Amino acid sequence: MNPTRERAIEELRRMVLAALETVSAASPNATIRAARALGWLSDEDAQAAIKLGEERKLAVHMYRDQVGQQIDGRLAAHAALLRRWLEALLRRAAAE
Repeated sequence: MNPTRERAIEELRRMVLAALETVSAASPNATIRAARALGWLSDEDAQAAIKLGEERKLAVHMYRDQVGQQIDGRLAAHAALLRRWLEALLRRAAAE
């Protein structure tokens, strides 16, 4: 490929990413959807992140033992998801 064309394509890619990354999200789910649109989360991880948010809301009902046990059983998966998301953000920041 022509070096001038490669530079132009790279500049266009950076402009598109910059435009996408100025997305404003007013809610946790909107933030998750924006992260998915930017490629920071896979479809599967975005769905899992939305589920994590739902369970965070349920956590206020921890006095209900069954709810607490259900959430406890998924904490390791939630931690892995958050780790993957953080790693994607760190990779993006390092590429800047």
